[in-house]
Amino acid sequence: HTERADRTPKDELEEEELVRNVKPLIEEGRSRLLECNGALRALDPDGQIAAKAKSRSAQREASPEEHQLADLLKELTSTVATTIDNARKRIADMPHAKKKLNPLWALLSEPLFQIITAVGLLLTGVLGLVGRLLNGLGLGGLVNGLLGGLGINKLLGELGLGSVTDALNLGGDKKK
Repeated sequence: HTERADRTPKDELEEEELVRNVKPLIEEGRSRLLECNGALRALDPDGQIAAKAKSRSAQREASPEEHQLADLLKELTSTVATTIDNARKRIADMPHAKKKLNPLWALLSEPLFQIITAVGLLLTGVLGLVGRLLNGLGLGGLVNGLLGGLGINKLLGELGLGSVTDALNLGGDKKK
C-alpha cells in the first residue's frame, strides 16, 4: 500500500485511505510477532535451555541449531527493520499518514525486540552471531537506530537487559 501511495500523484492521494489500509496490516504483523515471542518463551519454562546455553556460550561454542536460529533471527530482524524503514521513507512527504502511522511502527518493532530478548535469554551466544550477520548485511546501524529511536534500548537497559543490545554489537555510537 505504501509503495502504491508513494507512486500516486499528490493531488490524487488519499492519505486517510492509506492509513485505513496499512494500520490493520501493522496490527496483524504485531499479532504474529507476539505469537512467535510467546512460543519462544514457552520453549524454556524451567530455564534449563538458558542454563545450557550460558554454559556453551562461556565455552564460545555454537551448535548447528544455534547457527540456524541466528540466521532465522537475522532474517526476521532485517525484514521487519527494512519494512519499517522503507515505509517511513515512502510516507515522509505525507503529513497525515506520517502522523497516524509513525507511532504504529513500534507495534512491529517492540515484539521483534522482545523476540531478540527471549532468544538472548535462551541462547546468549546466538545474539553475537545475529549481530555479525546484520552488520554483514549493513543493517546493524538501521536496527540500532530503530532501537534508539523507539527508546527500546533504554527500556532494555532499565530492565537490566542492556547486555542484549550490547551482545548484538550493532554498531552506532556507543557511550563509554
